[in-house]
Amino acid sequence: MTSRLSALGYLALMTLVVYGAMNREDQSSGGWLLVVLVVVQLAAGFLVGRWWAILLPLLVVVISVPAGPPPITTEEPFPIWFVLSFLSLFAIPLVGLGVVSRRTLRRI
Repeated sequence: MTSRLSALGYLALMTLVVYGAMNREDQSSGGWLLVVLVVVQLAAGFLVGRWWAILLPLLVVVISVPAGPPPITTEEPFPIWFVLSFLSLFAIPLVGLGVVSRRTLRRI
């Protein structure tokens, strides 16, 4: 039950990131947002503690499809789902690392 609630919390937080921070015209939040996203991925894996948690970043990609491209007017941006697809290559191992750390801590 706790793992499901943690997964729902992760998806809710990432939905806020996708439709809030990533879908803005002002893209100056990149530095702090990267640190927060790394910590969120590790925390999601640790809190869920199950191997199916590595699929959560892929669900975020599906959730982000309706967002389309960010409203940047200076150049033609990639759609948010495309960027998140690329970033999931890093997010999936981070979630996996969180799961491994939870399982290792449980055995100690």
